[in-house]
Amino acid sequence: MRRRGVLGTALALGLGAALAQPLNFSIAPTSFQIESSKTLSGQTRFTNVSTQPAVFTVSAVGWVRVGGEDRLTPTRDVLVSPSRFVLQPGSSQVIRVAVQRRPGADELTYRVIVRQVLPEKGELPPGQEVSARLDSLLELSLPVYVVPPGAAPRIGYRVVRSPDGKDLTLVLSNTGNRSFVLRGLEVTAGSDPARKAAGVPPSFLIFRGNEYRVPLGGFGAEKRVNFSFQTPEGRTVRETAELP
Repeated sequence: MRRRGVLGTALALGLGAALAQPLNFSIAPTSFQIESSKTLSGQTRFTNVSTQPAVFTVSAVGWVRVGGEDRLTPTRDVLVSPSRFVLQPGSSQVIRVAVQRRPGADELTYRVIVRQVLPEKGELPPGQEVSARLDSLLELSLPVYVVPPGAAPRIGYRVVRSPDGKDLTLVLSNTGNRSFVLRGLEVTAGSDPARKAAGVPPSFLIFRGNEYRVPLGGFGAEKRVNFSFQTPEGRTVRETAELP
């Protein structure tokens, strides 16, 4: 999967007095899916497809989501390798993680943070001096899911009307013990199935124990709402929500 340097902050690099150019890169996979019954390790490949060298550090943090907000905490549960590397133009680096803790009934979740940093003296060969603005260095945050046997999401839904009766909100909840990436969400009006709700995100994460709220602007007068989405296995789920 190719990404331009905009996943964290925008990246601008320059060689000497040359004009700043964006860093292009690819990374695959973009998350670590670790089945604890098989392994406690994973890896991804980070490739520099630009003409600029760059230096990166790698670290891991604990990750939970509470009330829709991410909380990151220091952790010793995850080892990363390498912790620092130079990525030359056209070269790749495999980033490996090793989890030091087995999950219980619930999945464990972490994030691997890949940060571009300024090179130290002598870290790059002569002639590859890099100047970069400190406020424009790239930062990537890759999710790590450590899934125990039998863990599964449990998706529920409801549609709520605003106090003034003008708007609806689709509320999707996950009361299971595994996070769920919902893809391909489409919402249509019960009175006219050809009319789709505008601004609906096509995919998003519903963290275990959390809910995700999708505003349905302009649907306030509807008595019935239809929606569909795809599971990670590619199965299409279709549901209808009735309102008083």
